[in-house]
Amino acid sequence: MRSKVFCLLLVMAAMATLVAGELPATSCGERDTGTITGVVRNIFNQPIQGAAVSCGTVTAATNASGMYSMQIEAGTYSVTASHPDHQSATQAGVVVVGGQTIYCNFILHFDPFPFRFYDSFEDHEDFALEFAPWTCVDVDLSETSGISGVNWPHAGEPQAFIIFNPTATIPPLSGIQAYSGDKMAASFPATQPPSSDWLITPAVKGMDFCRFQARSLNADNGLERIKVGVSTFGTVPQSFVIISGAQALEVPASWTQYIFDLSGFEDEIVYVGIHHCTDGGSALLVDSFNAENVPVADDSQTPALTGIEGNFPNPFNPETNIRFSLARSGPVELGVFDLRGRKLKTLVNSYLPSGHHTTVWNGLDDAGRQVSSGVYLCKLRAGGQRSCHKLVLMK
Repeated sequence: MRSKVFCLLLVMAAMATLVAGELPATSCGERDTGTITGVVRNIFNQPIQGAAVSCGTVTAATNASGMYSMQIEAGTYSVTASHPDHQSATQAGVVVVGGQTIYCNFILHFDPFPFRFYDSFEDHEDFALEFAPWTCVDVDLSETSGISGVNWPHAGEPQAFIIFNPTATIPPLSGIQAYSGDKMAASFPATQPPSSDWLITPAVKGMDFCRFQARSLNADNGLERIKVGVSTFGTVPQSFVIISGAQALEVPASWTQYIFDLSGFEDEIVYVGIHHCTDGGSALLVDSFNAENVPVADDSQTPALTGIEGNFPNPFNPETNIRFSLARSGPVELGVFDLRGRKLKTLVNSYLPSGHHTTVWNGLDDAGRQVSSGVYLCKLRAGGQRSCHKLVLMK
């Protein structure tokens, strides 16, 4: 009887506590715990699934929507979001208050490409307006011009750059050919000029130079104009320092190679941007973008011998840098031959000064056709000297 009375008194005491508006104590200390929640996205505002968000000793993973949530004891913390394919980001001084929810959202940049980044745009979806890992920024926000009598997805819409495949337009365009493969990045002029559109690489590091092929679609309405810049802060157009000179470069109506020195940024994470800035024009076409670090010899002295020093990379796909030295200034012939001795490609046929030189072979013959995988011979003739070197193309 006494035990039943004792239990009844306990129940009545608990009910009185609840009526008074008090919460019973718990072993996990709920009143001293707050919630940190948020969304982790990439630079294209797309959710990142599987990112790890850490605060103190607690870690949560993001779901398919990029969302996470964690319970944290009250206090001041640093919260870090990380993902294997992206650079980590940290927010410091996050104050957690018991019983309250704190929102911490993150934008993660792609992890920098070390030593080489190459894109011929073949792996991107036809006529895509967003194609990771590139960032496209449409500054002018204008509708765009097209090609009379030809249609394709997103034609005429406001856009920065588009993955353009002339073989997939309606009808197909037989008069336009990519520098390599079928696809290229294209920027069509604004219908309300001037055009202002950016094509920006992902973060890269350790690069000595970048190069790419570009051309104007035609010269009927004036040639396209570009500037090339480098940013150490991100992909905001205002953060770019122009490295192509004070004046915009006019782009010919045939494929032309552009090369820019990045050695001053070799130890930094940078973004390289191509700015299409024209008042008229027909379209800017860009293909075969390459940024890399190439081991170089000491160029401070004139080489003692004339010859081919090698190529990098080797084996290669889709292109390789061929380095050669000249002991004396004079006429130079450099070409690529098959194993039967037939000349496939003329790389150099001009007068060059003494010193070290580099040229590029992209695996095309003189007719613009892609050669097959295999072993080829690079032959140099200069100043009565001859040199031969094997090149291996792998696909």
